[in-house]
Amino acid sequence: MKKLLILSILVVVSANVCEGSDSLPPPRDPDYLLVDACKRRDVALVKSYILDDNGNPDAQDNMENTGPTLLCIACQNNDERMVKTLIEECHANIDKENKIGNTPLIIATYHKHVEIVKYLLEQGANINKKGEGEKTALSIAETFSENGYDTEAKRLLQCLINGGVSESSDLDSPNEKELSNR
Repeated sequence: MKKLLILSILVVVSANVCEGSDSLPPPRDPDYLLVDACKRRDVALVKSYILDDNGNPDAQDNMENTGPTLLCIACQNNDERMVKTLIEECHANIDKENKIGNTPLIIATYHKHVEIVKYLLEQGANINKKGEGEKTALSIAETFSENGYDTEAKRLLQCLINGGVSESSDLDSPNEKELSNR
C-alpha cells in the first residue's frame, strides 16, 4: 500500500512540476486505496494491503459522512467473501462502529443481509450494541416486521433472536409463539 501511495504522489507531483505548479497536491487519506479496493470488492487487493503492507483492517472511509469501516462497507454491499476475509484473515474488529455509531451487524440488519447477520453472530458480534438513534440490530429487525412482515424480515428476526440477547437487555424480544402469529 505504501508503494502505491508513494507512486501515486510521485505521479501527481511530477505532473505539477511539468505544468509549472508551485504547490503540492493535498495529502490523500492513507487508507484511500484500501477503502477503494473494498468498495470495488477486490478481496485479494484488500488482503494484500492489510497483510503485506500493514494496512489498517479497521480503516474508515473519511470521504463519506458516516465514515464506514471496511467491514461496514462489505456488510452493506452483501459481500460475504470480503466480510469473512476481513474477520478471519485480517482480524478486523467485528464491532467497530462507523462515525455515527452503527456496527457491521446493525448495517447488515438494516440492509436485510440475513447470511451476513448469521455469520457475524456466529463470530461473536455484539447483538446488544446500540447504534444511531439508540437502535440495536434486533430493534431494527422488529421495525421491519411491524411495517410489513416479508420473508426476509422474518428470517432476519429469527436469526437475531436465535443469536441471543443478554438478560440485561432492555428489549422486549418476541418469543417463538409471537413469531408464528405475525
